[in-house]
Amino acid sequence: MMKIFSALFSLAALPAFTLAGDVVPIMSMYVPLPETSLLHGVFHVIKSNARAPVTTMISIAVSTDDTVIWYDHHERDGYDTDGSVAASTRVWGDGDSGNGCAPGVSPCTDATDVLIAGQVIILKNEVPVPRGNAILFDGGDKISASLPIAVTRSAYPSGEPGSMMAGAVEVIEQEQWGTRFVAPVGQDVGSETDAFEYSAFAIMAGDEGATISCPGEFKTLAQGEAVVIRVDQGWELTSDKPIQVDLITGDIGSTYQLRWYSLVPVEQWSNEYYAPVGDTKGETKVTIYNPGTRRITVTCTLPNPNDSYTFRVPAKSIRSSEIIRDGDGAKFSAGAGNNFFAFSSTDTEGGGQIYDWGYPLIPSGSLTNEVVVGLGYGCTDMNCNGDGERSVVWITAVSDATIHVDYNNDGNNVATKSVRALESVYFTDDNDEDMSGARIWAEKNGEPVNIAAAWGQKASLSKSGDDYALDLGTVILPFEPTRTSCSVDIKEDRDGDGEISAGDIVVETIEVFNVGAMPVSEGSIAVETLGGTVNVEATDGRGGTKIYTIEYEVPPGVSTVTGTCEVVPAPPTTSPTSSPTGVPTVSPTAGPTGGPTAGPTGGPTASPTAGPTGGPTGAPTGGPTGGPTGGPTGGPTASPTGGPTGGLTGGPTASPTGGPNETPTEAPTDPPAPDQPTPGDRTITDAPVVFVKGDPHFKTFGGELYDFHGECDLVLLHNPQFMNGLGMDVHVRTKIEDFWSSVETAAIKIGDDTLESWSSRGKHPCGRIQGKDPVEDFQVLCPCGHSLD
Repeated sequence: MMKIFSALFSLAALPAFTLAGDVVPIMSMYVPLPETSLLHGVFHVIKSNARAPVTTMISIAVSTDDTVIWYDHHERDGYDTDGSVAASTRVWGDGDSGNGCAPGVSPCTDATDVLIAGQVIILKNEVPVPRGNAILFDGGDKISASLPIAVTRSAYPSGEPGSMMAGAVEVIEQEQWGTRFVAPVGQDVGSETDAFEYSAFAIMAGDEGATISCPGEFKTLAQGEAVVIRVDQGWELTSDKPIQVDLITGDIGSTYQLRWYSLVPVEQWSNEYYAPVGDTKGETKVTIYNPGTRRITVTCTLPNPNDSYTFRVPAKSIRSSEIIRDGDGAKFSAGAGNNFFAFSSTDTEGGGQIYDWGYPLIPSGSLTNEVVVGLGYGCTDMNCNGDGERSVVWITAVSDATIHVDYNNDGNNVATKSVRALESVYFTDDNDEDMSGARIWAEKNGEPVNIAAAWGQKASLSKSGDDYALDLGTVILPFEPTRTSCSVDIKEDRDGDGEISAGDIVVETIEVFNVGAMPVSEGSIAVETLGGTVNVEATDGRGGTKIYTIEYEVPPGVSTVTGTCEVVPAPPTTSPTSSPTGVPTVSPTAGPTGGPTAGPTGGPTASPTAGPTGGPTGAPTGGPTGGPTGGPTGGPTASPTGGPTGGLTGGPTASPTGGPNETPTEAPTDPPAPDQPTPGDRTITDAPVVFVKGDPHFKTFGGELYDFHGECDLVLLHNPQFMNGLGMDVHVRTKIEDFWSSVETAAIKIGDDTLESWSSRGKHPCGRIQGKDPVEDFQVLCPCGHSLD
């Protein structure tokens, strides 16, 4: 079920917005990453010569005519919470020039104080640090709107890095915030380009403030207050009130490598995502984080089915896809119940600094058939130096479709392109080299087709040292075309208390307005309220409005009625399409309880089934997914006979004595027993790489984490029964490095063969083990909590 408007009647700050006539906001958001925490907590860490002022740019794209925007500066008089608009708040588009006009509107008069579809407001400031009290457009400001808008926040420091260390992130409205987040990567995770050496949560509280808890951090944040916390992979952040969280990653000591990702709460994670960006030169890959306690099999579906493949992601770890090539979008899916997080990174195998940007993938159930581009510059400051755009807007559709692009969102100059399912196409606007404000939608034979979209640098259009290129990008959030507003009045106050309560008769007024490019077809959607479900009649696109009333008795157990309503698929049975008077007194149970998933809820039919369809025909190539309970005896007819006979002799006293403490009891998505690779199952090139960095961290088979600070030899695993008596041993040697300890050497012995690696890196001694394990999915305990798969 798609929640559309429930925040409208619960926002504590709503009385502050009554000065703009009867218009009220349907959405509100806070600009994340205030400049002080951004400079000291992020930019300085990546490159020490980054300095103030911080160049901040906030882009606001207006989707619909007659939108009203409230821009609430946080400086001096704080936020609007007392029922009146503060002196520092600007109201744009309300026809009252006395409270301001949008920047760029001149002259500012009552007649010109209007906002129209396609209008893009670019707010750019040089923000000093220390901040001072000057009123600027910057992080921490609150933006509210009466109709949907798209907002993007970007910034970069002064000094040598300049705009080549720029970052950008889509700004998420408060209605989509959450209270529980998990870090998909962390500073303990290695990569080919050290992309995660710096990993941090950038956290901001909303209207009600928040008390947050994260390992090593417990803090109460006031309204609009922000904090940056460095994180390891798997760290969990919780809050007592909804918060906004972005993930910032980068390579410490590099010149430019930095990526920003908005995070969605864990409850919004999915088992299916779509990736619109395919960039061969940019070496774009999608990284999957598996938060579960057993490995999962992920299917990467490509436009050409013969190119599709599967790969496995160990528990509480990451794996990356192959490079997604030019012209290809991709769908990533796992079996039901195997939710994961997915994000895209460009420049994954080179130096990691020339085209370094990324974006989070959107769960398939959240996609719509339409997007509005918040920020779509083709080059820095829209100056491409005569060489064309370096940054583009990518689109992929979930099925065959016709893509429509309205470059100025005014109904004119609309381009169309037919695409295959999962084909990746990109768009630029050669007229002004700026896609900001463009509206893009997809359909087939007049029926909506869901799309995924992103904006960012295309490698083949740029080059190293390109001062006109923006090393940044964002996902383009799905645009919800249909919005609702509901209000409730008492018709019969049966208990005479003057309040709406159980047993009273109320009349609910429902306004449905379509701000999308396509009309709403008859019987396609409905509005579900406490009193019943109302089918929506055919409604024109771009401003079509319908008003309904519904009368009902407040059900028992309901103390208040807030006037919230939700858009749902139209139920199969007939519901009233005009003002009904005799509806049920309780919510109907025949209507759907969930919104459309916009795609299959499971992986494609080529994915592995819930269990093996037959026993292996040869020597096993995989081991137990949760770690060894003992070596397989060499054939599928015999079960493992035991677990490791040795534990961690030099580390924690709690060591596994009988193998892992978790063995799946239900049929997992991919087989827990030794098996041959399924058709299309590929070994991802970065899968067998394990990195070790900093103070050694160890994880037992039971999932317990330990740090070891000292110098000695550690026996991590001794299992003479492995592979029917072949035997396996894993040893590491640690050494003291100034004020930390690190792994100096690591060795894995299987039978008479030994693989040894040693530290050879300068800034933080780091050991690297690279090589394919003889048993494909046998998990080996390794430093930093990783496993060798």
